[in-house]
Amino acid sequence: MDRQVKVRGHRIELEAVEAVLRDYRDEATAAPLSQLAVVASGDELLAFVRLPPGDAPPAGVLSFCEARLPRYMVPSRLIALPAFPALPNGKTDLGGLACGGADLGATVERLGGGGGGGGGGGDARAVDVSWLDIRVGVITAAEAHPESDKLYIETIDLGEPAGPRQVLSGLAQYLPIEAVRGARVVVLCNLGAKKLGGVESQGMVLCAKSEAGLGFVTPPDAAPVGERVCFQGFPGEPESNPKRIQKKKAWETCMPDLATDAEGVACYRGVPFATAAGKCTAAIKSAPIS
Repeated sequence: MDRQVKVRGHRIELEAVEAVLRDYRDEATAAPLSQLAVVASGDELLAFVRLPPGDAPPAGVLSFCEARLPRYMVPSRLIALPAFPALPNGKTDLGGLACGGADLGATVERLGGGGGGGGGGGDARAVDVSWLDIRVGVITAAEAHPESDKLYIETIDLGEPAGPRQVLSGLAQYLPIEAVRGARVVVLCNLGAKKLGGVESQGMVLCAKSEAGLGFVTPPDAAPVGERVCFQGFPGEPESNPKRIQKKKAWETCMPDLATDAEGVACYRGVPFATAAGKCTAAIKSAPIS
């Protein structure tokens, strides 16, 4: 999988940075780093390593990188986590690391020295986009709703062990069904199931819509199915209880702040929808997202 990103005007192969980190050996024990990952988060490169709870990152890792990589390829922070977030298929959730890794109780080594840990917001955190579980999916099948000329019934693979979800979307007036089948999309997954026209829907496909038309919010080609879409500056795990989503009106609170910008980048309050492979975009620019 291509994991090339653009940070501060430079294109960076994340796997090349990870390869250098794998060459590092602890000065005292000669041990290599265990599980590791490098992701882009906004204008930063972040390196993550799995260590026992409370253990600090080995000293000198970033200096080791500086001696072997161009300056723009050196991570600005090395973050130690007791466990990496995982996708439903068991693979590392790189998007989750990109948006919230430094807020998962981590111990941090910063380039040039320093340290410190992060702390999550907890259950009392303000309602914002971090409450929403937005994930990368692909529409594997679609058919017309038997009783509505506005709805399509879609089968969407989100990489979940339980299998694909059935999602209903009001797309029929905007997109031919051939354009829906096979589309890569982002899906709001924690609203809870509800019936539309007597057929159960288990999520919401996010689209940008204006007088120019309607278009899917589309993840980068390299973003894996099931990866969580994250937003820099809004860390925290999504709310897992649909009843709390409804009670707190989390979707209604966040929706007015979702829109594409003039370049077609999907944003929340100006912050891009982000995956480890890059930003999500839509063909419809400067338009609300719902």
